[in-house]
Amino acid sequence: MVEIAVRWQLNRHVDAVVAAKMGNVVAATSSLNGSDWDGQVLGLTSDGTTEADFLVECGISDLCSSGEGHFIAACDDGLIRVIHKEGVLPLPGGHNDCATSIAMASGREKLVVSGGMDATVMLWDLDTPDRPSKFECHSDGINSIEWMGSSILTSSSDGSYAIWDLRDRKIKPQVKVNVGAIVYAATSENSDKVVLSTEHCDILAYDSRMTQPEPLWTLTKLTAPARRLKTSPHDSSILAAGTDEPSTVIVDTTDGGIKKELYHHKDFVRGVAWNPETPRVLYCGSWDKTVSMVKLGPYHPAKLSLYHEIQQRGGASPRDRRSNLAATLTPAGQPGRRPDSYGSRMPEAYALNATFEHG
Repeated sequence: MVEIAVRWQLNRHVDAVVAAKMGNVVAATSSLNGSDWDGQVLGLTSDGTTEADFLVECGISDLCSSGEGHFIAACDDGLIRVIHKEGVLPLPGGHNDCATSIAMASGREKLVVSGGMDATVMLWDLDTPDRPSKFECHSDGINSIEWMGSSILTSSSDGSYAIWDLRDRKIKPQVKVNVGAIVYAATSENSDKVVLSTEHCDILAYDSRMTQPEPLWTLTKLTAPARRLKTSPHDSSILAAGTDEPSTVIVDTTDGGIKKELYHHKDFVRGVAWNPETPRVLYCGSWDKTVSMVKLGPYHPAKLSLYHEIQQRGGASPRDRRSNLAATLTPAGQPGRRPDSYGSRMPEAYALNATFEHG
């Protein structure tokens, strides 16, 4: 049984969500004003209301928690911004094109990494944020980035995923695998397996220790790409994939089987996040301008959905029938000022709100 416990109705496209404590969630949103995108970070409470909002002067591609009550946004102008209750503060430096992804290290070190359409990875130590490092890692834009222990995992439009060693603050490739298609997202449930999604509307798993492996399994039942992948913190074999069908697919990463298919949004599902406190509770954010908190219930193998049956019979999909406005509104990088100096230390960290601290 699937229950939509809370649905937040917004007036902006949702590009990323971060789960917080007490059933709350923080959403990164974007809206097209004329020819320019602007961003807004919203604190959404478990009773369905909005408690905090912060405007950003450009669109937001991704969002993560720093673990200290404030949030870090990857923005369309290439800058990385810290969001806290006193306002919005850019980190020094930035990408030369849209920043697409952001991740905070889970250990004691205050390390932040970002990926961008300029094919580079940037690294900040928040204790000394005025000295960022920048590395050329791919031959085309980076679409996702996340930590794998002391290493990072990237996926790219150059058709590859890669694992990079960050010891001594220098980046070295441990594994780089060409999968022959644009890789939209990649995640790792542990140090031995990488799960990724591609432009071919599939989800694949690879042995992360192999430099030229064959897929461990391939899920080919999707009819549109998955652009967000998140592993459950309560069960590392369960993965949520936000797709452009639009759907949210729950995948068993041991064998690639589909546990559940959720069709409770009307446009691209671009944000997925698991509740850190309660198992089987998932947050989904969509370009239909809503965020949903979903209680999944027990996992069972999913039956072929009516949507897929229609597709197999050659019928028109909901995406084909609806306006193509959202499909054509792809955030574009915008020129932006990059501060030359952040000063000798990072200003005092402020909590966005006590109830929004990441669990």
